[in-house]
Amino acid sequence: MISLDHVNFGYDGASTLCDLTVQLAPGSFHFLTGPSGSGKTTLLKLLYIEHRPVSGRIELFGTDPARLNDCGLIRAAKVAVEARVLRLAEGRLMQGAVAL
Repeated sequence: MISLDHVNFGYDGASTLCDLTVQLAPGSFHFLTGPSGSGKTTLLKLLYIEHRPVSGRIELFGTDPARLNDCGLIRAAKVAVEARVLRLAEGRLMQGAVAL
């Protein structure tokens, strides 16, 4: 389970993620897409604790990511994999999935 509760984060005083609340169930698949600069990579960096939220709470598998041991961090890093959206010539989209 990944849980974000009223998470806020920004760079240099500019908000990137505002009041984000999301719960993703184990075994589910989700697509993380959006234009450049929309916060996709920032969200993933919050999940594997490269960044800490300004406010709000994040839990991975019921635990604050900062409290996970090495095995927990490895598990979290496996979850937080970003795949780029590829625009194919026919106009179809192939998107990367984040699996829990």
